[in-house]
Amino acid sequence: MVIVDPHRCPKRVQQCLVQKYSDSYLDDRRLEWEIGKVMQLDREVPQGSVLGATLWNILYDGVLRLPIEEEIMLVAYADDLEILVEEKKIDVLTTKVNDTLEAVARCMERNNLELAPAKTEAIIMSDRGLTFGPHVEEVCLKAQRVARALTRLMPNIGGSQMQKRRLLAEVVHFIILYAAPIWRGAIAMKKYKDKIISCQKKMAIRTIGAYRTVSTDAALVIAGLIPVDIRAEERNQVYRAEGDREEIITQQREASMRRWQVR
Repeated sequence: MVIVDPHRCPKRVQQCLVQKYSDSYLDDRRLEWEIGKVMQLDREVPQGSVLGATLWNILYDGVLRLPIEEEIMLVAYADDLEILVEEKKIDVLTTKVNDTLEAVARCMERNNLELAPAKTEAIIMSDRGLTFGPHVEEVCLKAQRVARALTRLMPNIGGSQMQKRRLLAEVVHFIILYAAPIWRGAIAMKKYKDKIISCQKKMAIRTIGAYRTVSTDAALVIAGLIPVDIRAEERNQVYRAEGDREEIITQQREASMRRWQVR
């Protein structure tokens, strides 16, 4: 066997090697879903493979480079594609979306790909009267369901030590703080802020094994849990800041501690 360093080969040889590597990579692909039941595969990009993501990017790149109108934006995540169109007139909006979909379908067809109509959905959004209230309500309900499940591991008497309890409490925090830089403005309204902190208080009480009559501030201080509204602002600052990631996180956590101390 001869080992060849492709970086030291002439360009023509490099291209030949790449071609042979890719041919070998895609050749004789089979899917076995039961013992003895095998199906040959002659299309699609292998998922979960080393070259899968790169091959998909090469294959899908043309879709994102389509010559479309400036006010239309294509956003892709893996094999999901979102078409964003801003338009006031519904008939014009429909025409723009349909024309873009046709262009995308033609481009994908040239690469032996196809759209999945059953997975395609149209959403019309208006900024009139929109608030993040429903999101806060739904997040709190979800967090409360998880909190109830975790309380079985956090009895008031006995059970895990505080460090482990604090770790379990973080699970609820991750649910509440998901996409916080986007919806954090809702916390400016007292009813939403109280609802979120009320959910956090339940985990704080379970963390320290205290009575429900303990004040929210006391429970959070003893549990060492930063109020969730302060943490939401912290995430927003980290998200928007530029520079060394670890340094930014450290600085914003220190700022959160100062805001909590002042409160």
